[in-house]
Amino acid sequence: MKTGALLDFCCSAGPLLAGAPREHHDRLHAYATDLGLTFQITDDLLDVLSTSEKAGKAVGKDSEKSKATLVSLLGIDGARSKAAMLAERSARTLACYGDKASDLRDLPLFLLDREA
Repeated sequence: MKTGALLDFCCSAGPLLAGAPREHHDRLHAYATDLGLTFQITDDLLDVLSTSEKAGKAVGKDSEKSKATLVSLLGIDGARSKAAMLAERSARTLACYGDKASDLRDLPLFLLDREA
């Protein structure tokens, strides 16, 4: 919730402050929502699959706390599939902006391969 809210603010503030039409705000909100979920799922996958050394932080915390995550609910393959779907949808959401948004479109796809 924290990371998703921060991403949403970052993506929504620009169009709001610039007085852009509502469609831009809505599009960037959808992008940020899917990006935030992609980040969270990949973070939860790291908690299960990575090592402390590789991740740069303690791992295994979610299972120790019996925390419900998409990994615990869907399994590793299901969570990976969900993250990929969200990342691709997030990237497609910005397709109408062309090359101006290429870095933003690449970001959710980058998250799928993160190791830390």
